[in-house]
Amino acid sequence: MQKGNSYQISCFKKTTLFIIISLFYFSHFVNAQDANPIKVKMSENIFQKGDTINFEINSSDSLDLRSASTLHLWIEEIKTGRKWHYRYPFINGFLSADLKVDSIIEAGNYAFNFSLQKSFFSLRGEVLETEKKINFLTYAILSKTNQTLINLVQLNSKNAFNISNTLFQDSAFIVFSKPKHNNNDLKIKIETPLDSAFNPKDIVTAFVTIDIKTDSIKIPSVKINDYAFTLKNDVYKTILPEVVVNSKSNREIEKFEQENVSGLFAGDAIVLDGLGSDEMSRAGDIYNYLLSKVGGLKIQTDNENGERFLTWRSKPTDIYIDEVRLDKTMEINVNPADIAMIKIFRPGESVSTGSGEKGAIAIYMKTGQYKKPSSMTNSFYILGYTGLDSFWK
Repeated sequence: MQKGNSYQISCFKKTTLFIIISLFYFSHFVNAQDANPIKVKMSENIFQKGDTINFEINSSDSLDLRSASTLHLWIEEIKTGRKWHYRYPFINGFLSADLKVDSIIEAGNYAFNFSLQKSFFSLRGEVLETEKKINFLTYAILSKTNQTLINLVQLNSKNAFNISNTLFQDSAFIVFSKPKHNNNDLKIKIETPLDSAFNPKDIVTAFVTIDIKTDSIKIPSVKINDYAFTLKNDVYKTILPEVVVNSKSNREIEKFEQENVSGLFAGDAIVLDGLGSDEMSRAGDIYNYLLSKVGGLKIQTDNENGERFLTWRSKPTDIYIDEVRLDKTMEINVNPADIAMIKIFRPGESVSTGSGEKGAIAIYMKTGQYKKPSSMTNSFYILGYTGLDSFWK
């Protein structure tokens, strides 16, 4: 991430993804009148397998978009009501994005509902139950594109703060800490207004038919005038789920691993369970906890910045949080009580290019149904923007 044009930007670009689908038939827009604040242009009206849906959104001259906004896309299957939600950065009144469609999408009629929200990603927070006055917090945002932003945010007289104009792709992990402190005894609450209900400045709807191109299946045409899209609370996807689980299962960690571990991280490793045991949550410091569990690990201190780091066989060990590599200049500043599982890959077991000889430690945080109430909360998942080259599945 870097700062530029008053936005904190994190590697936001089109990525290469390959998905297949057959699309046939596209009908006109319902309300894309010239007087509308936004105008939508689709690339074609017929798509073949391997094609990409491209759409361009422009704002009208009457719309004041001196600040960045957000463009939501809700795709709704007309027959079943099933919805998909994407959101894009709408900067300087323009958006061009590609959406590739996966082969699992069912044949049928779909409504593409484009909705304009005149606000950009921001995060509001408050430090709770602090004994001493804190003037600043350090925060680190770790994105899935392996970009990292480390910055300071000032607290007001009520220990509240605001982080605005931040752009990152997909989801990210944000960690708060006190400047120049190794402990993480913080209890923070946050909210992201972008994920709340809002009154759209404009909604434009287009209709697309997905067809598998066989003589045996006929897709009926959609009656455009019979369709109406409404924004309801159930179309929003919460990014900070808080579901309390009252019972534990011996297989809970196995279920968690199946749901959250991917790629080379699914290989053989030492697994430390933070769900089925309270031992990890009682640990006061993640570094000392790891040293007590893994022979060969050592703690080193950087002479320049005073930050701690782990070594294995005298070489710095790669640290991953939710499969995102931690920057080497950052400490593992997470609360052990918020960790669901740790996978230890010994030297020789590679999870990424160049990591095999020095080993790797993959930390997975509690989320969703696995996240329990905690007396300290200083780390959160946050949901950013859809990539400009993404897919529909």
